[in-house]
Amino acid sequence: MNNPVSPEETFVDSLTLNHWKSLNTQQNAGGWLELRDYFLEHSAQLLQEIGLVCTLNDNTELEKLAHQLKGTAVSFGTPQLAKLSELVQAQCECQLHNKMLILGHVIN
Repeated sequence: MNNPVSPEETFVDSLTLNHWKSLNTQQNAGGWLELRDYFLEHSAQLLQEIGLVCTLNDNTELEKLAHQLKGTAVSFGTPQLAKLSELVQAQCECQLHNKMLILGHVIN
């Protein structure tokens, strides 16, 4: 049974995708495919790095990588990936803030 997907749940935003595809020209007919491949490779690399820093428990680096992935996802029209990245980034910021509060309390 196929359930229709709401616009909020689409993985790729069709407007952004169409914008990237419109960049194809006679001189560079495969330009969109190059951009798509870049997005896939760059996102995969960021996800791999995110996995590594999770094992190292490095919230500062995780927050930075999540921010990069969010920006990439927004640029390439993948709202779900952008939202997940934003949630990871916010969680890291919260944990880092809490650590600073605890450290400040211990010092005082």
